[in-house]
Amino acid sequence: MTYQEQSEQLVSEASIAAFVLMGANPQDVEFVPLKPRMADRQMLEDLKARWPGRGLHTVGVMGLCGASPRCAFKTEAQITPQQMDALAAAWGVYCCMTIVQGFAAQRESAEIAELYRIYNYADPAAPVQ
Repeated sequence: MTYQEQSEQLVSEASIAAFVLMGANPQDVEFVPLKPRMADRQMLEDLKARWPGRGLHTVGVMGLCGASPRCAFKTEAQITPQQMDALAAAWGVYCCMTIVQGFAAQRESAEIAELYRIYNYADPAAPVQ
């Protein structure tokens, strides 16, 4: 399978997926969200502002399929063991942040729905019409 086919399959099967950029320093990693939501214009503008001087290059795609992390890396990326360690650690943090943000959004939505439900209760002290 080609890199293109592998990356497309990974993104289609993953619940969380991101395009991976890496600099010469193993700690310099950027994830561009693909799933559960794609990067919006503001995220891309922020990345563009942080880009100069970092020497970022495309590495591939990483995803979380069920509980298993998966990746599709470009063959020319030539990732060293130190870079792979840093990438794995950064991916773990990225997944945790993505999940926490998703729960926060769901919680806020559920809290608002609960407030509407409570607000719509009939007032037992109100006179019957």
